[in-house]
Amino acid sequence: MSATELFLANVIALEGEAAVHYESFAQRALQAGDVELEAFFSGLAELTRLETNEARAGGGLNAKASVVLERLHALTDPPRSAIQVGGTAVLDVHRAMTQALELKRRSHAYYASMAALESDPTVRHMAQAFEAEGAAHMAALEQWIVRLSA
Repeated sequence: MSATELFLANVIALEGEAAVHYESFAQRALQAGDVELEAFFSGLAELTRLETNEARAGGGLNAKASVVLERLHALTDPPRSAIQVGGTAVLDVHRAMTQALELKRRSHAYYASMAALESDPTVRHMAQAFEAEGAAHMAALEQWIVRLSA
């Protein structure tokens, strides 16, 4: 498997997992009566799904890459796995925001490290693009947290 295929498999894993959580956060915001925050999370989930689909299509991931992706999910230890959204417990809006920020920080850190350390220029370029987009998403989440904390 090439460095590009491995990178794209990681993008799919990170962004796909985050999208599921953002959709859950959107539902919790709606339950809390915050339609504007629900729209923000829904939009973030949609963007994240688009990134996942682009990684799948643009990278031309083959069956071998899919197997690696499944192994990555199976081998992920609990501290590196995504934050679990509590089953029946109601998650307050601020907690949802901080968890969303943590998800974005995790993926951003991966992209930043790949942009800095990867020797393959194609992967480095893709990682830089994902890093820049992730930084913008983190800034938006931080602004929402400030707004909700005021």
